[in-house]
Order: sequence, then structure tokens, then C-alpha cells
Amino acid sequence: MSTTGVVVRGGVVHIDNSYVEGGTASFDVGSDARIYLRGSTFQGLLRRDAVAMIEDQGGNRGLPTL
Repeated sequence: MSTTGVVVRGGVVHIDNSYVEGGTASFDVGSDARIYLRGSTFQGLLRRDAVAMIEDQGGNRGLPTL
């Protein structure tokens, strides 16, 4: 059982109008991943590789400044 809401490795993920929660982290994004976020709520820490591409498309809550 993972305590991370979403784990992305080597893929492209769009999260729209969703609630993402994790005890350890809301999401964990690897170096070769791309993630697009819009209109969603995040509860938990954000873990990401320094070169991971994360695009905040607006309307998100609980997301730190990227």
C-alpha cells in the first residue's frame, strides 16, 4: 500500500478537477515525467525531481508555488 496519492515515472499525466491526498506526499514526479494540473485540490507534500516538468494550469488548491 502506497501512502503517496499519485506517482508518475516516465509518463504524461493530466489531473483535472480532482482531489489528491497522500499521507507521505500528494504526488511524486520523476525526472522523465510531465504532469499537468488544473482545478484540483492537493493534500500532502509535493515530491518532484528537479528536472520534472509540472505545469500549473490554474485553479488548484494546496499546491505550493512551482
